[in-house]
Amino acid sequence: MDRLEVGELVLVPASGNSLKFERVEMFYHRKPDENTLFFQIETESGKQLSLTPLHLLPFGNCSEMEYGELDSDKIERWLQKSRFAHKARVDDCVFTVTQQRNKGVKVNVERIRKIGRRYSRGIYRQLKIYFIFKIFPFKSNDR
Repeated sequence: MDRLEVGELVLVPASGNSLKFERVEMFYHRKPDENTLFFQIETESGKQLSLTPLHLLPFGNCSEMEYGELDSDKIERWLQKSRFAHKARVDDCVFTVTQQRNKGVKVNVERIRKIGRRYSRGIYRQLKIYFIFKIFPFKSNDR
C-alpha cells in the first residue's frame, strides 16, 4: 500500500463471481510514519490479511455466506453489511480470492482460523470511484 498511487488500478468485486480493476481516486488516510495497531486475520487456507481495527470488512456466519450461488449481487449485499474488523472472530468467514488457471480470479468464502494483533508502521485507505457511486448514487433531475 505504501507504493500505491492515485490513478493506479486495484481489484474490486464485479459480476459473475469475478473481480474488475477500478482506479484509485484519492486517499482518506496516508500516514506512512504512524505506528498503528493492526489485526492479522488468517484463513483456513493460510491467506492473511492485515488491517486496522476500524477497517470495514465483509464477514459473517459461514453457512449464510456459503448458501446459494456466490454471484455479484450476493457479494454486494455482504459488502453493504461490512462491519469493523475488530468484531471479526475465529470461525467467522470472509471473502478471499484465488487465481484460476486461464480463467482469471475467483471469489471464495473462507473460515477465519486465527486472529492476531501487532503494531506496524503506516496507514493507507484509498477511495475508488466505484464506492462513490455505491454510496452516493446520482439522481436524475428529469421530471
